[in-house]
Amino acid sequence: MRIALFAPRSSSLRYHWINIAKILNKMGHDIYFIAQFDEAMPKNQVGFKYVEINIKISPSSTSIFTQLNESFTLAKLLRYHQIDVVHAFYIKSAFLALLSSFMTKKKYFFLHLCGLGSLFESDSMKAKIQRFLLMNFFKICSYLKNKTYVLETSFLLEKLVKKYRFKRSAMVQTCGVGIDTEKFAPTATRKISTLRFIMVSRLLVDKGIMEYLQASKKILNSYHDVEFALIGMPWESNPNSISAAKLNQVMHPKLKHIEQTDKIHTILPEYDIFILPSYHEGLSASAMEAASSGLVLLLSDIPGCKELVKEDINGYLFEPRSAEALQAAISNILKKKSNIIKMKESSRNLIKENFSIETLREQIMKIYNERVYSPK
Repeated sequence: MRIALFAPRSSSLRYHWINIAKILNKMGHDIYFIAQFDEAMPKNQVGFKYVEINIKISPSSTSIFTQLNESFTLAKLLRYHQIDVVHAFYIKSAFLALLSSFMTKKKYFFLHLCGLGSLFESDSMKAKIQRFLLMNFFKICSYLKNKTYVLETSFLLEKLVKKYRFKRSAMVQTCGVGIDTEKFAPTATRKISTLRFIMVSRLLVDKGIMEYLQASKKILNSYHDVEFALIGMPWESNPNSISAAKLNQVMHPKLKHIEQTDKIHTILPEYDIFILPSYHEGLSASAMEAASSGLVLLLSDIPGCKELVKEDINGYLFEPRSAEALQAAISNILKKKSNIIKMKESSRNLIKENFSIETLREQIMKIYNERVYSPK
């Protein structure tokens, strides 16, 4: 079968969702990547042949005319390449895929909703109307044939069923991106004299970048046996992106900043604690990679992060949108330095047992066997 993985940016398919592509390829399918080409991440050597198709997507556009035009283009590509299955990632791609489904025939659509995104953070009247229309459209589509919603947390699944009245049988749950625990693995245990903290994220306001910079600045001014690092770069086409100028204005001079790297698996084991002060998340791939690499987790107390933290076992949760709460969480862990090695081991075990690529492979094979090969 020909399976198209569809996302707003090609880099997210080459990097973030590459494990799903590998699993489907090993199941014997031909893989197509449909996305807008970008240079945000070097092209990975994925180890199998795939077809990459460029499509122009406006990630922040809410114009119905723009989105109809994009869905027409997508439908045309699906027909031309004779795609059998579409696996769309993120809300924007899922919406366009569903619109295109009315212009194509006999195709299976998997709508992979990692979270509900920033649209659900705003209280403006415009955002409320958009949410109402979008979720009702998604709900209606959940009752249509060959549409399956793929979710990463039980919280989101239950919310869609109970609040938005989605069809329960149209939804399945997976463990996120599936972590390669051999690639993301600890190196030799080092002595914990200086605690090293790291955050890996796109430089977006709703990832909690400002809270991280503010909290780390105060900790660095108060403690000498700590180090902080940030890996990430601005996303200029996103209105929530933080500019390099703003970053340099707030960032402590001792904080190490790396804009971009494809060697994150070699960097993570050099650190002890991973921080993510995000406002909303699915299952964070960066947090799972860090935990697999043996890092303690300090994450926002929100769905998508709660699933990855066992309090006082492998990390701690803190109040989102609060630099003060993050600073307090960092101060707390600095007082428990003797527990760090055991907590690092617990982090890795959590990923190996629940969020590995092996677990994802079993889930994807089960979903496709039930929904595509043997649909009821």
